[in-house]
Amino acid sequence: MKIVCIDNTIGNSKHFEIGQIVEASELTLEEKRKYRTKIDYYYIIDAKYSKKAELLFNHLQFPEQVWCEKKCFITLEECRETKLNKLLI
Repeated sequence: MKIVCIDNTIGNSKHFEIGQIVEASELTLEEKRKYRTKIDYYYIIDAKYSKKAELLFNHLQFPEQVWCEKKCFITLEECRETKLNKLLI
């Protein structure tokens, strides 16, 4: 799924630019239980368009472990809908 950064002030979202589109996946129910987290996260899968994010990925042994809070991102579809609504108003 493609997501868009809307807040880059928290945790790993600091490595992304506002409006940057990245490929991500959601944590499964099993993973949420395993990590006992109440906060919803995305796994960032691909962030090749950001030099800061590339540095983060290059330093990690398992780049699929880059987690970002969901509240820092919206889906690409939500972003498009928001932009269309602004144009219609």
